[in-house]
Amino acid sequence: MVAGGALQHAAVLRPYLADPRPDVRVAAVGALLADQQSHAAIAGLLKDSTQPDAVRTAALRALVGVQHSQKESFAAIIEVLKSAQDSLHIKQDAASMLAATIEESGDRLAKSELSALARELQALGDASLRPSLDRALKATDIHLQKQ
Repeated sequence: MVAGGALQHAAVLRPYLADPRPDVRVAAVGALLADQQSHAAIAGLLKDSTQPDAVRTAALRALVGVQHSQKESFAAIIEVLKSAQDSLHIKQDAASMLAATIEESGDRLAKSELSALARELQALGDASLRPSLDRALKATDIHLQKQ
């Protein structure tokens, strides 16, 4: 099921991810959350620094909520955290959501994936993100110790 409608309507909704109106793109992201074929386009919205923060935050929340593509979600979030073009607001949202996701479901990652994620987090040096990054690193360490 696509949020708010049957999966069969996803093909009709996908073009709205490129609508010129940000509020329509935000709604489309929410409606297409469960549609696997839309995940690449949603990730594209997140990665596009020219998108308004509301669109990118919606895309971020959608990707974080998709459990079966967690690895890809983490990669997209790390990319945002590394970007010099992104606003502090979107980076703070990304760091906070990443930390919460690792805390909640880091046990679904293999030891090698957790280790790679920890290395990525340690390499990020933005002081304004440090509390969330430290929280994410702590969660990563906890999950590594459990394995």
